[in-house]
Amino acid sequence: MIGRRAALLVLLVTALTLGGCEVTRSVVGGPGPIPIGPVGPVVANPNGGPPVECRGIPVQQCVQSAPVDLGRNDIARVVVTCTKVCTPTQGEFRLDAILADGRMEGMGGGGYSSAPAAPAPAPAEPAPAPAEPAPATAEPEASPES
Repeated sequence: MIGRRAALLVLLVTALTLGGCEVTRSVVGGPGPIPIGPVGPVVANPNGGPPVECRGIPVQQCVQSAPVDLGRNDIARVVVTCTKVCTPTQGEFRLDAILADGRMEGMGGGGYSSAPAAPAPAPAEPAPAPAEPAPATAEPEASPES
């Protein structure tokens, strides 16, 4: 009976170890290739480079994240892909280049974060007007009684 339990324990530990290796390999090795697409909106690069495709990332943050000067003329399109939840205020992305011959090259990645603008302070309450002094009332003079 003990031999059977030990064998099951060894089998369980082996399965968990091998399963963990696969998870580690996929995380350390990085994400696999992306589809050539386009699968997202393609917009002009305001930095003067090749067009930018935005996949799952708001367009404004996408074009701001596009590389400025690639120093290459063989890139047909830059793809910015959201890798974590991407909102107008925060997110993480990866950059890939689709080359003119159809190949894809990874270019790195990054993230962005911006806090929403703080509300304007409320206007200060106007200072109360100084109170006017009460008019002096003349007290009636005491009549001389003698």
